[in-house]
Amino acid sequence: MNRRNFITRTGLGAVSLPLVLQGIPLKAYDGPKLQQLFNTTEESDRVLVLVQLNGGNDGLNTVIPLDQYDTYARIRPSVAIPEEAALRLPNHDHSALHPSLEKLAELYGEQKLGVVHGVNYPNPDQSHFRSNDIWMSGSDANVSEPTGWLGRYLNTVYAGYPEGYPNTAMPDPVAIQMSAVVSLLLVGKERQSMGMALQDPETFYNLVSGTDTPGTDLPSTSYARENVEYVRQIQLKSMDYSTVIKAAADKATNQVTYPEANRLADQLAVVARLIAGGLKTRAYVVTLNGFDTHAAQVDEGDPTLGAHAGLLRLVSEALSAFQRDLEAQKVDHRVVTMTFSEFGRRPYSNLSYGTDHGTAAPMFFMGTPVQDGVTSTTPDLEDLENQNMKIRFDFRQIYASVLEQWFGASPQDVQDVLMRPYETIRVIKGSTTSVGTPAASNGSVSLRSISPNPVSTEARIHYTVQEHTELRLDLFDALGLHVRTLDHRQFDPGTYSTDVDVDRLPSGTYYVRLSSAQGQVVQPLVVTR
Repeated sequence: MNRRNFITRTGLGAVSLPLVLQGIPLKAYDGPKLQQLFNTTEESDRVLVLVQLNGGNDGLNTVIPLDQYDTYARIRPSVAIPEEAALRLPNHDHSALHPSLEKLAELYGEQKLGVVHGVNYPNPDQSHFRSNDIWMSGSDANVSEPTGWLGRYLNTVYAGYPEGYPNTAMPDPVAIQMSAVVSLLLVGKERQSMGMALQDPETFYNLVSGTDTPGTDLPSTSYARENVEYVRQIQLKSMDYSTVIKAAADKATNQVTYPEANRLADQLAVVARLIAGGLKTRAYVVTLNGFDTHAAQVDEGDPTLGAHAGLLRLVSEALSAFQRDLEAQKVDHRVVTMTFSEFGRRPYSNLSYGTDHGTAAPMFFMGTPVQDGVTSTTPDLEDLENQNMKIRFDFRQIYASVLEQWFGASPQDVQDVLMRPYETIRVIKGSTTSVGTPAASNGSVSLRSISPNPVSTEARIHYTVQEHTELRLDLFDALGLHVRTLDHRQFDPGTYSTDVDVDRLPSGTYYVRLSSAQGQVVQPLVVTR
């Protein structure tokens, strides 16, 4: 029984009292935590769409640091977006979007877009090929890993794949990449592909089912014809998914008009049809090339135009159409879209109206379920490392956050997939995280993180004090009732941690409150058994 069936059969819509399981309001466990209460390891109806911006997207011109605009304009004079042209974000003074991202700005205003600043990995390699491998494998910079982070996760869920698949539990492809070949990203633990390449459902169906007129699309050279025929025979024997893919594509039609001459939009239009058509596929991968903007990134005389502006407009219009289509199909609650690029660009512009290979860059999360807003502060342009921006978040923290908060993977499974534990950040609304979003009142205190979170025995609360003050650290339950005081005294400036024993507390959602005369900071703490 999946989550939707459970809620439907309990008659949630027909009762006015909150649904309670063993004394715990189920609202506190919406999503993956509810799944874990029923000993299921993953959300079976949730879909992740990965959008690769191939070539190294210029993050500083994508998300413009308004709070450091003078420095930004000084170090990249030939490519800096004019301040008056930047798209300011509602209720956020520090960042703005490139003027070509108008459609994404609309989604931000609707609380359907999240921005995570400063993502990369330690000791970055600025080679396209190596950086792509690192991002797709989830490995350290000095490790060559032959499997992909998403492939390993899917292999954890679908053990033994492809042996015994398709089956009644999973009759559809586990993952689909909209390309000619499947990338390292989807390579599983046994070095098998956990996904399949698909450029168009009709073409794919004709290819594997032999419905084209025999020989009409084969090469004329005998040797080449024999090889193509052999490949098709292998596909016919090994690929049992053509019928279900074609059926899903035929079942749904796009409900919005996608922009023309937009390769990313073309791919996402197919993805939307397959999701709405009922495929149980867990992940889709789409790609837009062209972000290696060493030269002519902007037009001379007007930095709001040029190659990068054109690419960002493609991204903005394609993603917006995709989101609107999902909403019209009433499947938007099931889908989260995440962008990534192998690296950002240098903060300094070059002499060719472009930017060279850099390091950290922002990532976008789009969708009805995502945690909207901007995570972390803009990159410090006065504090560079080898003339490059320092990272704020290891990219594997983002992967861990997605696996735990969206797919409901257990912390142990996430650790196994990513080969070590990583603190998470909040990327899904209402989810828990092992890193508290930095928050402060008048800059005097910040509650930095609670780890582990969820917790079954003991958690550690980390917080920072900026000035000498009296602080009180309290724990409250989901009803707002005081559980206990964890600390209450005078603090000098510095970083502190306090342990909280939850061994005797019932399962549920609790709240840690750090308060001073200047204000208070609150973070959730989930206790599970």
